[in-house]
Amino acid sequence: MKRRLLASLIGIVVLALAGLIANLSVGNKPLLGLDLQGGASVTLRPAFGNPDPTAFGEVVKLYRERIASLNFSVQSVERKQARRNPWPPFTTSTLQQEASRKLGFAPAHTMRIAQRLYEGVDIGGETVGLITYMRTDGVQIDPSAITQARKVIAEDFGNAYVPEAPRQYQAKAKNAQEAHEAIRPTDLSRRPSDVARKLDAEQAKLYELIWIRTVASQMESAELERTKIGRASCRER
Repeated sequence: MKRRLLASLIGIVVLALAGLIANLSVGNKPLLGLDLQGGASVTLRPAFGNPDPTAFGEVVKLYRERIASLNFSVQSVERKQARRNPWPPFTTSTLQQEASRKLGFAPAHTMRIAQRLYEGVDIGGETVGLITYMRTDGVQIDPSAITQARKVIAEDFGNAYVPEAPRQYQAKAKNAQEAHEAIRPTDLSRRPSDVARKLDAEQAKLYELIWIRTVASQMESAELERTKIGRASCRER
């Protein structure tokens, strides 16, 4: 929370500095530019060409003195409590999107790995399917899986993360093919760490992604604090 507030304050001060810097120019060309690095640091640079280093140093010195002579203030800070509900379990398209974003898998590659997890791997001398059918538009999951997810949440994270009522999801897309339920582990008690040694690296990553999404879909809403900071003003000391 403190880091987010600090980042917001830095951003406000940077905007004020940008206004000061824009006033220093030769003709219509600014002498200085502003580079932001990660939103937390600022670098002054020549805005054009390669001016004399000594002259540029003098310009920076003048601006440091000018900035030091000002008082920056924040007009207002407003905090509001908010809640964010979890995402529903995976459909085919959302699994492909998330695997691409988090794992760097192409959609076709994701489906090949999911096919292997669906067909089954050897666990204790028995071939076991680890996920449900992977081609589906449905976001609903079987009631027994919901009960198991709530049990796993209580065991692994505590009762505070188990909502009072199970979460139910419905597909928003028209003509969604919901004959199959959402993509989920066939047994949520098989934690990713338990089956990782039975899978290759990519299978383990995709299984973990599916397991986490399924469990998270039945968790309590996240509690957030949204902070709105009014713009800064500056005046002479």
